[in-house]
Amino acid sequence: MAILSLIYLPFGPSTCKFLNQEQKDFAVRRMQLDSELSEHSKITRKDVIETLKDWKLWYVLVFNILASVPPQAFSVFLPLVVKVSRLITTVCI
Repeated sequence: MAILSLIYLPFGPSTCKFLNQEQKDFAVRRMQLDSELSEHSKITRKDVIETLKDWKLWYVLVFNILASVPPQAFSVFLPLVVKVSRLITTVCI
């Protein structure tokens, strides 16, 4: 799929076969405007505080942690449980 995308996808808006000239010019201007805005913008203290107050950030963070803990528990504790169970069976026999 990746090789097919490299062949099919254009390198930029100016080389798109499926856009007409007006759409190509618009896309090029839009990309230039977006890059100019990102070069001159800086992160301020207000941006950081606003981000920390956003409930969606904390919602995603909590559920990401809850989703990643069970798989990590198996990879961390399963070898220990198997080792102890072998020891118990050896001692009991």
